[in-house]
Amino acid sequence: MPTAGDNLRTRRDAIALELASGGDMLGWKPNVSLDGESVSWADYRKGLLDEIEQLTKLIQQVEGPFIVRRRGRA
Repeated sequence: MPTAGDNLRTRRDAIALELASGGDMLGWKPNVSLDGESVSWADYRKGLLDEIEQLTKLIQQVEGPFIVRRRGRA
């Protein structure tokens, strides 16, 4: 069973792939209109980059690094 870190990394990798494709994976080009709403590739890209940053922080929180401190005699 995948860990929380595995799931977060999977999502982050999918976003990185979407960014590398330049929108081609979704079948639309930059700056399109979907159902009467305009979608700017620049805004969409910024949202993806923000999500990657948040996912990276979450991965670090879930997986460490951890510091184990002991007191007393070993």
